[in-house]
Amino acid sequence: MENTFAGQLEKQLSRESKKTVTVINAGVDGYGPDQILLRLKRELPVYQPDLVVLSLFADNDIGDLIRNKLFRLDADGNLQRHAFVIADELLEHYQERQRFNDLPALARSVIDPQMIRRDLRILLERRLGLDINWFSGTIIDTTYRTDPDIDWIGVWLKRSRDEFEAYVTNSDPKLRLDNVRSDHYDADVAIEPEGQSAKYKLALADALLEELVKQLHSANTPLMVMIIPSPIDACSTYDWRIDPKQYPNYDRRILSRSLAQNAQRLNVPYIDLFEPFANDECNNLYFHHGNNHWNDRGQSLAARLAARKIHSLGLIESEKALKPEKQDTFR
Repeated sequence: MENTFAGQLEKQLSRESKKTVTVINAGVDGYGPDQILLRLKRELPVYQPDLVVLSLFADNDIGDLIRNKLFRLDADGNLQRHAFVIADELLEHYQERQRFNDLPALARSVIDPQMIRRDLRILLERRLGLDINWFSGTIIDTTYRTDPDIDWIGVWLKRSRDEFEAYVTNSDPKLRLDNVRSDHYDADVAIEPEGQSAKYKLALADALLEELVKQLHSANTPLMVMIIPSPIDACSTYDWRIDPKQYPNYDRRILSRSLAQNAQRLNVPYIDLFEPFANDECNNLYFHHGNNHWNDRGQSLAARLAARKIHSLGLIESEKALKPEKQDTFR
């Protein structure tokens, strides 16, 4: 845990401030900005933080707003809650998986050895970064895209279009299995920035961040946004690449830039990690084998930059933080 972004940020801030700084890792695997907004509404009164650092992954976080179906824009472009319906197959899938997980390990291995092999491959490759030839014939859930013979960029572009058409054009309220298990690169925004899907997603992301800022402002809590670039955009030789000849409108900076521009518009301090990450060491800052998130090294670099920004702006040097000796723990 000490190698995570939160753990390293806590260490950096404590060292620079010469005080004990507590950083709460409130991130949830798979959450999008919409789920973060709803969680903050519940937890701000509980933790009463001196600062919230909002990490946005400029790879699939914008598309989460379409897949999760929690919010949409009304006719005037204002943010509104959306009442989704959970599809039967989604409930059945997780009920079946729960029944399987409740079985003893030996029984699971007998009933479905392929699932055991798949989960072990995900652990070794996605979590530990190991490439084990013995698992080459074991199919991982297609969410994690490891087959080199498939045009994943084309797959993600089509899926992005389909998600937009289902939710926005056809007003499909059902939350399906693919919605919750298929976070993928926002290819429509990067490749077709002038398309309807891209424009709607960016407008929805802007409206949601504005609502989040309002929530924090009402709680008198400062915010800093940290934008994590997709390795597809930041790295020139990552596992998946976009051919500019095939996609001439591809803009490798638009996902990061759009989030940065919205933070600017709302007068919110932010760090755009695109430039610090887009260098010769880029591939060493991310996991591989289908896991495209930042690794320990990437999180360490981000923590150093975030700590420097927080101190330069005095974001945790609040009046309550500097009161008497007992007030020596910042959240």
